[in-house]
Amino acid sequence: MKHLFSNSSHCLAIASTTAALLIAGTTVTHSAVIGLDGRNGFAAVSILATGSKYELFRASMLSAGHTLVTVNNFTLGELSGLNALMVNQPYSPLSFSAAEIGSISDFVMNGGGLVAFGEGGSGSSAALINSLASVFGVTYANDATEGDGYTITGFVPHPITAGVDSVGIDYQRKIVGFSGGATDLTLGSGADNFLAVNGKAVFLSDASMFSDPGDGSDRPLSFGDNQRLLDNIVAYVVIPEPSVMVLFAVGCVSIAGRRRLQVPNQPA
Repeated sequence: MKHLFSNSSHCLAIASTTAALLIAGTTVTHSAVIGLDGRNGFAAVSILATGSKYELFRASMLSAGHTLVTVNNFTLGELSGLNALMVNQPYSPLSFSAAEIGSISDFVMNGGGLVAFGEGGSGSSAALINSLASVFGVTYANDATEGDGYTITGFVPHPITAGVDSVGIDYQRKIVGFSGGATDLTLGSGADNFLAVNGKAVFLSDASMFSDPGDGSDRPLSFGDNQRLLDNIVAYVVIPEPSVMVLFAVGCVSIAGRRRLQVPNQPA
């Protein structure tokens, strides 16, 4: 896959070509069709499309006017007609096939949005999520950590992190590699590395941060700005062209400014 926005010069080029859209007041509000993973999860209650742990997660997207579709096989046929796709970490013996990875890659290259979650737990492994994530320059850790929950503050300015001051994860598979255009959206390191973006593909280290309160997570959807983060991610991945270019421009200018200031990573 060809990675978009692989360096700051690419970002600034996009910023310059889309400044007129900002001046024109382009809207980024969009009702969309979102495909939710109906196959992968630690247990039936943990499946994004149907699991009881994610009722509020789904309700928040429905209340924003989006249509939700269950996706069980990630082929071009099933992805056709979607604006965005959300997939979870596969658990053995399930995995993403080479054909599915190719279909998801093509879907994103053709303008679709992607949200992918790493997860821990019995039957999970880094290889099962890295087979997909590596196509977008993202690498997940071999081991799941932060089993007692962990709070993250300090974010790179970006449409996804707008208005987000603190979020929490619980038993994450943190992100340990960013390449080929993938951007770390946190200022910290180590356990802070839960969020990455490459074009319209977003990767997180934990899905339970968006689970319902009272369903076992130490940092559920109601914690901190978890709900705000989810709302931002959904808005970001479903917006159509050319509106998405406006958000890329804003995010890239912010990132370029941070690099010029040489803000150091903070210890976890």
